[in-house]
Amino acid sequence: MIRSARLLALGFALFAGGVASAQRPQPPLTASVRGALIDSPDALAAEITRELRRVHNDGHLRVVHDPDDAARAADTTRREVRDASARDRRANFYFRDARILAGNIGYVEFSQYADTSEMARRTVRAAMQFVANTEALIVDQRDNRGGSAAMAGEIASYFVNGRVHWSDSYNRLTDTWTEGWVENRPAITGGIYLGMPITVLTSTWTYSAAEGLAYSLQHGRNARVVGQPSGGGAHVVRRVGLGNGFVGFIPYIRGVNVATATNWEGTGVIPDLVVAAPLALLRAQEAILGDRMALAKDSSAQRPISWAVNAARADASDVDMAPSVLRGYTGQFEEYVFSLRDNRLHSENRSRNGKMDKLKPITRALFQIDRESQVEFVGDPSGIITSVRIHWNDGWVDTIRKTK
Repeated sequence: MIRSARLLALGFALFAGGVASAQRPQPPLTASVRGALIDSPDALAAEITRELRRVHNDGHLRVVHDPDDAARAADTTRREVRDASARDRRANFYFRDARILAGNIGYVEFSQYADTSEMARRTVRAAMQFVANTEALIVDQRDNRGGSAAMAGEIASYFVNGRVHWSDSYNRLTDTWTEGWVENRPAITGGIYLGMPITVLTSTWTYSAAEGLAYSLQHGRNARVVGQPSGGGAHVVRRVGLGNGFVGFIPYIRGVNVATATNWEGTGVIPDLVVAAPLALLRAQEAILGDRMALAKDSSAQRPISWAVNAARADASDVDMAPSVLRGYTGQFEEYVFSLRDNRLHSENRSRNGKMDKLKPITRALFQIDRESQVEFVGDPSGIITSVRIHWNDGWVDTIRKTK
């Protein structure tokens, strides 16, 4: 490996003048210079990044070889905005999912913070409106690496009622501090305020602006964070064209949360409930429903909560039961007919035009039928199934004996 000082000296000779003037012709990447460095420009960029981080370990600090991005960095015709808008639109502005989970828990997942635009705002607004009437909300940031700080601020504004001071920021280029206020502006949010309890899911992959939302909600809205400590990149970067297809990403703004007097740089956002990332959604649902169960006053209030917990576990279940066990559950119970197909238990409801569902196991005797019902198989002392209990999501239970 080339020694650090020589690597950096030769590397920056490669794109000398790129920072000083984007308009000045860049020196060619000659064979002798290429040979003195590394054959691959990508490898050179990676090696320079490693050396820079040895001096200052900031995950945002990096050099990449990307001729297209370098051209956009030097473009003053706003082509980058047009290109990014088309890319973001094809990706639905990175919103992957918005749905209602059992127990009236909202869920939204997005994998990046798109550039701000009216079309992006409409997509965000639609997702937030969809979950606005839920009793709790899960924001999944496990697969989110960040993106536009402006969009991060707009998404954060859905979680405040009015205007709040959550952070300050220091800009080292201008040597100035700026107060960071988050305001719910109807022109952006349509007046939607998500005031329900919030849970944010994180992983080691969660980074940058995605960490910022988790951290801000954790300390500004008492949100519960569930998952793994995040990546630890808190600084805002500036992209600089360095010439010959190389681009530098230089951190230049440091944020400070007003509640903690610090940020998540280097440490990541620390979850309130630490679990492996694949289990985070289930554990979040269990925690939310556990809070409700603690407040439930009687069994009638507890039953729909238990149903929702079991439904969450069914969604997370990937367990196959032995056909010899499932065969004992087959038969007719009034309008319900349970049969074994492809080693899975199925339910046919003859009162609903033969509606067919593949059952998902929750426990050895309890299965999820659909979004409304679960079935529990009940046996006699010898283990022979004699009846079923149909558990409904509103807490009602029907007991049906096996048809002779």
